[in-house]
Amino acid sequence: MYTLLVLVLGGFLIAYAIYSKKTEGPIAINMVNPIIQTISIATTTDYTIVTGSYPQFGDLPMDFNKKIAEVVGQAIVEHSENSRDNWNAEQNTTASTSATSTKPRPDERFTLDIQSTVVRNDTSAASMIMYINGFSGGAHGYQNIMTFNYDRIHHQEITVQNLSSGDIHFLDKLSIVSRTLLQKDLATRASIPTNEVDHDMLNNGTAPLPINFSTFTLPNDHQAIFYFAPYQVAAWVYGDSKITVDLPLK
Repeated sequence: MYTLLVLVLGGFLIAYAIYSKKTEGPIAINMVNPIIQTISIATTTDYTIVTGSYPQFGDLPMDFNKKIAEVVGQAIVEHSENSRDNWNAEQNTTASTSATSTKPRPDERFTLDIQSTVVRNDTSAASMIMYINGFSGGAHGYQNIMTFNYDRIHHQEITVQNLSSGDIHFLDKLSIVSRTLLQKDLATRASIPTNEVDHDMLNNGTAPLPINFSTFTLPNDHQAIFYFAPYQVAAWVYGDSKITVDLPLK
C-alpha cells in the first residue's frame, strides 16, 4: 500500500509517495535558516527502515523543489518494492513453506539512507548533492548520487550544457581531463600502476556525453565538482569518485 505524504513548505505544496504500511516516527521540518528548510525522513515499513533528510529552498521555484522531493519519494518507493520482493523471493527458496508468509524482524529490515548537503547557497546560485545509499539484499548495497543546481541570476536550472560557455568542444575537453584525473586517483586508491586501471570502464563512463557529466555541484563561480557513482568509472570496491575542474576549461 502506498501512502501519499503532502508537505506544505513556505506557501507551496510538495507531494511524494511512500510505500508504507506503517510509519514509526514523524516527518519533521526543521528550520535551518530563513531560506532553507530541511525535511527529515524517518519512515519504517514491514520491510524497510528509511532515514535521512533533504532540503527545500524557500526562494526558488516550486518546480525545482518538487523535483528534489520527487527524487526522494521515488527512491523510497523503489527501495520498498525491491526490499519486499527480495525478501519474499528469499523466503520462497527456503525448505519451509510457512516461511513464505513471514516478514523480517525489525533487525532484519532492509535500509535506505538519504543524505543531502547544500554545497552552495548565495545570491548567484544554489547547489546541492544527495547520496542515496540502500541495501535491499544481495552481496552489497547500492549508491545513487543526485545533484541539483539553480542559477538565481538567470532563473533557471543549471545543466552541464550551461557550463560550456559556448565552447563546442567542452565535453571533449571534459572527457580528456576527467580520464586523466580519475585514472591517477583510482590507481592511487588501489595502490596499483595507472596502466592497471580498468580503462574500458573508465573510458565508457567518461565518454563525451552529457549523461556522463550530469552529476555535478558548483562550489563557486570558477569551479565544478563532477561525481561518478560506483560502476560508472570503476568497480564497486572503489566506491564513488569525484574530480574538481576549473571553469572555463582550457
